[in-house]
Amino acid sequence: MTKSKIIKIDRVGQILFECNNLARHINISVKPFKGVRVAVPLIPRFCRKK
Repeated sequence: MTKSKIIKIDRVGQILFECNNLARHINISVKPFKGVRVAVPLIPRFCRKK
């Protein structure tokens, strides 16, 4: 199960946060034309429904 949310931050741009059940640690990937992606393990505090 993967949930995702895009957050816009001034001077940085769009950041994609994904709650991923395969992630064990927080993973940050930065690619020139794809942007920033942050994979977060399934922790109820970060990945709850809103």
